[in-house]
Amino acid sequence: MQAAAFFGAPAIPWLEAAGFCAIAWLAGYLLPGAPAGLGVREGVLLALLAPTTGESTAIALGITLRLGATIADIMAFAAGWLMRHLDNRQHKRG
Repeated sequence: MQAAAFFGAPAIPWLEAAGFCAIAWLAGYLLPGAPAGLGVREGVLLALLAPTTGESTAIALGITLRLGATIADIMAFAAGWLMRHLDNRQHKRG
């Protein structure tokens, strides 16, 4: 959906796209020597998506995948920090 909406690439089937993303995430976690799968996920996604969406679109999708994952990590950290902070304040009162 993102490739078609933002980059004008042809639509690919949802099941195929989900499978490509799952394979890329799994490769990022399993490949030894790559801290936090740095670059592995995007490389696999590029290799899988380039034939159907084009190389430049696949690169753009890899970059937006990394940005989305980073933003999600930051939001999860902020939510956890806030909950811990509020919990500590509540225990100090009680």
